[in-house]
Amino acid sequence: MELHKPTFDSYGYVSGRSATYTKLAAMFRSAIPKGMNAVTPTFLGYVEIPNGVAEISQGPKFIDLDMYGITVVIDGKYSDKSTCLHSYEDVKKYIEDLNKELA
Repeated sequence: MELHKPTFDSYGYVSGRSATYTKLAAMFRSAIPKGMNAVTPTFLGYVEIPNGVAEISQGPKFIDLDMYGITVVIDGKYSDKSTCLHSYEDVKKYIEDLNKELA
């Protein structure tokens, strides 16, 4: 799973974006209105999937469990394959399985 995210300078400002990041961000934002996710507000990056993009985000622990959000866009539309998981290893496995399913 390759996570695409912008780079930041020493002041915390975005200093660069790869072409892949820019493409994935545009695909995601065309389907999902900009706004903060209250449960998992910390953006980690985008992952390219067949016919779409998945945004990976993280939130504070809930009942002592880590919180990771996966918001999935397929063919330019929000997908019900979006989910919430409790470990980064589970996120990687979910994306791996999603790639197999959508291939």
